[in-house]
Amino acid sequence: MIIKNKDFHDIHPMHLHGHSFWVVGLGTNYSDISRDTFNFEDPILKDTIAISRGGWGALLFTTNNPGFWMFHCHIRKF
Repeated sequence: MIIKNKDFHDIHPMHLHGHSFWVVGLGTNYSDISRDTFNFEDPILKDTIAISRGGWGALLFTTNNPGFWMFHCHIRKF
């Protein structure tokens, strides 16, 4: 899964319930996403990732926990 943060004002902490994911890539400019830079050798395992302003994150996870699980940002905007 690739997450793009098109908000250039705020960092967005994205959280996945019920699973953990490997962070295989991070970048500060979502127009320069390249699979060639992804880390498939020893990625970090997390359940929350901060996507920088105008940035992106590439996540890899196994759907091995049945159910309806929420994936959301921890920033509330009114």
